[in-house]
Amino acid sequence: MIRTFILSLSLIFWSCGTSKSKLEVALKAARENRNELNKFLNHYSYGSIGHQAAVFIIESLIFRESFTGEMIEIFRDSVYNWNGKTSLTGIWENIEKNHTIKYQADIRKLKAEYLIRNTDDALQAWENSLWKDSISFEIFKEYILPYAVANEPVTAWRNELREKYGWVIEGIESPKVAFDRLYNHINSKFRFIDGMNFRCIMDPIMIDRTMRGTCATRTLLIVYAARALGIPAAYDYVEYWANYSTSGHSWPVCIGGNEEVFFMSDNQSVSSDKGFLEASYFPAYYLFDDSPSPFKIDSLKRAAKIFRRSFSTRSHQKSASNTPRHLKSHYIHDVSSLYGFHNTLSVRINERVKE
Repeated sequence: MIRTFILSLSLIFWSCGTSKSKLEVALKAARENRNELNKFLNHYSYGSIGHQAAVFIIESLIFRESFTGEMIEIFRDSVYNWNGKTSLTGIWENIEKNHTIKYQADIRKLKAEYLIRNTDDALQAWENSLWKDSISFEIFKEYILPYAVANEPVTAWRNELREKYGWVIEGIESPKVAFDRLYNHINSKFRFIDGMNFRCIMDPIMIDRTMRGTCATRTLLIVYAARALGIPAAYDYVEYWANYSTSGHSWPVCIGGNEEVFFMSDNQSVSSDKGFLEASYFPAYYLFDDSPSPFKIDSLKRAAKIFRRSFSTRSHQKSASNTPRHLKSHYIHDVSSLYGFHNTLSVRINERVKE
């Protein structure tokens, strides 16, 4: 009911050319939680930076959902008391036997106190950073301010991550250099375990307590930690490699002052806006140039499209029924062009006309 209500309401106002603003639509969609959103909005003087940030957050909530419920709380308690030896997957599977994962629309549950705290902490991180003047408010809104990256359980994370990782970037005056230091530090501590199948159900504090998981889990932690320190960061990914298995990869990126993308290539300690995508290159230990095989031997994973998890909505139209599941989200942004994908492909379709 929640998904149907929010989707149909937003389509009515955004698709039919109504004069109603996004803010009005979002507040109406909040129903009984509208008072909390109004408290959040009215906490800041009209027209101030804080007020503009609050408007951005509320307008972006219309389709956003997150994991919630007793199952998440039990797992969080287990993680906080974890001994480092027991299988996290086993813990999760045991909890899953007696509980069900629940989704809840953020617009219907988030309280003013949480939203104000997140916004104030984000503004403080931005204001106190040594690179503040190089980060526009537009970049701040999308890449530092958000309380969530995907649909992780909502939690207060900024203070804990800032206190833990602040020393890593102390004295650094460049957001890119700060990102590199933070990335290298966390990446050196993180343990990759492909078998963990609850990667997007852990909040950033849970991930930080365990320091293990998939590439998606690692990316979430680095993005959250960067934003806690006032570093504009985003979650970019390939859903499926074009020529390799049925899986993809995700990686954290630093956003430059002109929205440039800086990412880390394998075995590199300095990010760049060019080079091999992380986990896309296999060093060639054997050469097959003289092989009689008719097949091409390649050591590169190819990316056809690169996407980003955004916070603001990128689409307000209902997806077609045959749209792939991973493209139906309103918070997925195609950023292929930022990686140099500018080619177009034209296909001629011969359609037979029935007489």
